[in-house]
Amino acid sequence: MEKLTGIHIDHYVELGFGSVINTVDAPGGIEICPKTDMDDPKARLDIKKGCQEVDGETALAYSRSRYVSALSDLDRVGRRGEVIGALGSEAKSPRTFLNPVRYWQLTNASAHAIRIDEEMGPISPGPLRPGDDRRQPHVHDAQPVGTQRPQPDHRRPRPRTGRLQGDHRGRRRSEEPLHTDRTSPLVTFETLTVETDVDGVTLLTLSRPEAMNSFTVTMARELEAFFPAAAEDDTIRAIVVTGSGKAFCAGMDLSADGNVFGLDESVSPTPASLREHLTEEPFQSGVRDTGGKVTLAIHACPKPVIAAINGAAVGIGATMTLAMDIRLASTRARIGFVFGRLGIVPEACSSWFLPRIVGTQQALEWVYSADILTAEQALAGSLLSKLHEPDDPVPAALELARSFVVDRSLL
Repeated sequence: MEKLTGIHIDHYVELGFGSVINTVDAPGGIEICPKTDMDDPKARLDIKKGCQEVDGETALAYSRSRYVSALSDLDRVGRRGEVIGALGSEAKSPRTFLNPVRYWQLTNASAHAIRIDEEMGPISPGPLRPGDDRRQPHVHDAQPVGTQRPQPDHRRPRPRTGRLQGDHRGRRRSEEPLHTDRTSPLVTFETLTVETDVDGVTLLTLSRPEAMNSFTVTMARELEAFFPAAAEDDTIRAIVVTGSGKAFCAGMDLSADGNVFGLDESVSPTPASLREHLTEEPFQSGVRDTGGKVTLAIHACPKPVIAAINGAAVGIGATMTLAMDIRLASTRARIGFVFGRLGIVPEACSSWFLPRIVGTQQALEWVYSADILTAEQALAGSLLSKLHEPDDPVPAALELARSFVVDRSLL
């Protein structure tokens, strides 16, 4: 902030949410009252609706889960408020307030969430030694399964890795690498690769080149995880999506066993029950459109998202790009809304997005004919912004994204 604004900062305070586990466990748990059953494997959450006592692990998962409500982040904010309110009630309850040991444990655990400068914590009057446990962030602090989170070096100020660093005019420091191997959401993906440069431009690559980046349930879940995480990651300011190898995405991988969309064919909800329980299981995972959940995640992301269509984009490979803000393509790209050839309706919210991008008449022509479009046809129909030579879509998209964020407001 000092470098960007020229304003000298003597002290600062950081408030974190990662100490909820210890804070909740200290008085013996809290009461929460979820309105629906909540099952989110990503957050390790599986609870039933109704008021109940929960421990710290469950309280943190409850406050952080993203995949149990159509309102997503708005609902999550409400749940965080519920957890904080329950902690406040517990702190004032006679069983806690009149028990010196329990109350000390509660207040001491809460203090872990506060950092004052780099050298002072709220429960220490002076500098803390490197390695002092009171300064260490808890391992539960938003750490995904299967990853290890590096501990900060407390002997020097921590740079905001990946953010714009340099003088207040926002020039990129020449010694910084253009791309890093850092994956901002701290997740190891199977079907995606993520690179973020020092300007905050992230290149998200669909990475199944041996199968022309065909879409799988795993890819869907990883895209659903990436975009909400990117929305909250301040080091990511714009996103470019492309495919590895010669294709962008050749559609759904039809070679998978069972239901290739990952749906539960034994579930037969009525329209009324689906409307009422859309985000509850088994409807959330077993009935809702797999591609639709991905495009809604892309559409909800507040960062600019640019598609660099480097080759074939068919089926979900075409419809996922409709939720993106801008589409650039290679002259060799081929795009197909081929659902009429497969006996299925257009998916991934494409019947909503496509007419709004190209107009109703053009959208109907492409869907009715189910033809594979050349890049020139897609450009003429206003689906694409620009065409580039085969090697140029990704560099062009990255440069366009960079023009959105360099020397531009952070807000």
